[in-house]
Amino acid sequence: MDKEKQNEYVRLRMRLAKEKIKASQLLANSANYRDAISRAYYAIYYAAKAFLLYHGQDPYSHKGVSILFHKFCATHKKPDASFAKILSVLQEARLDADYKEKVRLTKKDAKEAIDMAQSFLKEIHRLIK
Repeated sequence: MDKEKQNEYVRLRMRLAKEKIKASQLLANSANYRDAISRAYYAIYYAAKAFLLYHGQDPYSHKGVSILFHKFCATHKKPDASFAKILSVLQEARLDADYKEKVRLTKKDAKEAIDMAQSFLKEIHRLIK
């Protein structure tokens, strides 16, 4: 992929990340906490994909994004390892929200997920601009 096309996809993924965080906020405001948490995860998923593509890596799966993002954080120290932890935490929260019907999720859980996602997006944006 040439650099121009790569940058186009980076911008597209960041735009999708911002759309997902907005959707997450709307869902939380209407007490749809499961879906709010799921969308918060997808916001950081797209941001992580944008970040990795910016650095020449383009994983196709959730697992691939997670592995490469954690590896990049450990190797380059940017972003800080705490952002890799956010990816793991929200990935697990999304799985709970989407597949574990008996898990009770609250407004507080949704707010925490959204706050983590906003922090993640802000850091990724700072690193790729």
